[in-house]
Amino acid sequence: MKTDLKIPQLSVEGKEVAENILKEFEENMKIRAGGIIKDMFDEFYSSYANYIEQDSWYNIRQHHIDLLCNYNYLTEQGAHTAKRLRKRIYEDFKEEMTNDIIKDLEKEVEELKEELNRRDNHIFKLC
Repeated sequence: MKTDLKIPQLSVEGKEVAENILKEFEENMKIRAGGIIKDMFDEFYSSYANYIEQDSWYNIRQHHIDLLCNYNYLTEQGAHTAKRLRKRIYEDFKEEMTNDIIKDLEKEVEELKEELNRRDNHIFKLC
């Protein structure tokens, strides 16, 4: 796009004044923009980054729980990793795990006995 506008030529003094105005504007923009950018980063780190970190750690934690609890959670390569992790945990904590499983099963048996007793008593009352 061609215009027929003629840009007036500045005198040497006028050029210096224009350059000083532009330099002052540039310095003010750097200061103001720097403050705005600093405020934006401060807000990001104080208001948002914490949630991103929490979500990321939660996702990582959940991924590892799924990996340990489910042999078929990932692809074949991931399943290999899961098996290695479970084997290592089992070897290091076999006795503790066995004792905890026995306690869990004993508790479940007691709860089932109590449920049967409640049902028997209920049926007996109906008769």
